[in-house]
Amino acid sequence: MTEEVIIEQKRKLKEDSESKSKVIDYLDSIKILLDEEDADIAVQYALWLYTKTNMRLNPQIEKDFPLFSKGVYYGNLGKGVGAELEKDRPFVLLSGSNISETVIIIPISDDEKYIDSTFWYHVPLSTGDTALVEQIRTISKTRIRRPIREGRKVRALLDGELQKINDAIDRLKFYIKK
Repeated sequence: MTEEVIIEQKRKLKEDSESKSKVIDYLDSIKILLDEEDADIAVQYALWLYTKTNMRLNPQIEKDFPLFSKGVYYGNLGKGVGAELEKDRPFVLLSGSNISETVIIIPISDDEKYIDSTFWYHVPLSTGDTALVEQIRTISKTRIRRPIREGRKVRALLDGELQKINDAIDRLKFYIKK
């Protein structure tokens, strides 16, 4: 979404009292839901709503660092639902282009429950982390915060690690076709 489109949407909301009223109603409904939650959970969701709104209305697509396929980056995956991975976390950038505002990523975890996993869709990495292929997703470049560096270079997967991830993705595609 271009900056001009966002500015136009903000202008329309200020002028459209019906839309503004709907926004206030939704925010009031969210407040009611959060009032019924544990305080820590309510704060996490409220912060995520603020963060996501800020990312949407003030996107920073252009980065002051390069984006490479096979590169490892930190990004804000937000507040998950169910077993989705969430929060600021590392991920492998699988693909993206200078033209697109989105990229395909696979989250990485250092949680011990994944380290010695025998699931074929958990790919161990040389760093001791695990690539969670079942969590593959498309995200906006706005969510990418910074590269993980090894010296002055962006950390990258080894070719063998990338091949294992691609093999796991192929298996996922097989299961989807069934």
